[in-house]
Amino acid sequence: MSISVGRKINPKASSLGAIDGLQAEKHFGNFYMGMLVGYRPDIVDYTFNRDLSQYGGYIGLKGENKSLYSQTTLGVMEQDNNGNVDRRYGYFQHSSTIGQKLTLFSSFELDLYNKVNSDSMGDIRLTNLY
Repeated sequence: MSISVGRKINPKASSLGAIDGLQAEKHFGNFYMGMLVGYRPDIVDYTFNRDLSQYGGYIGLKGENKSLYSQTTLGVMEQDNNGNVDRRYGYFQHSSTIGQKLTLFSSFELDLYNKVNSDSMGDIRLTNLY
């Protein structure tokens, strides 16, 4: 089990960016699960902003042998702004290294809830694809 406190980018959820807070992860053989609780940095000057809270969790699978390393993570997050739900979404991330010569990375996010200009939207929509 690993626990970290402070500002950190979680490699199993790199599309989330830096998180100021608590991150914990537990491994069960090739499976793992984790949780994130904290705050997003301010979008203007990247300083700590307690109005931008977020929390979520993830599960994943890691595989490794002589010629292949892979890691796949599936998670959900809720981000608040001043105590109000700003965004709820699921994310998927996968990375593989095949034979030390080829590295693949993919990531996507699906909004489950989003608030834009005081309008709440519950439609599922793809918001990030890499």
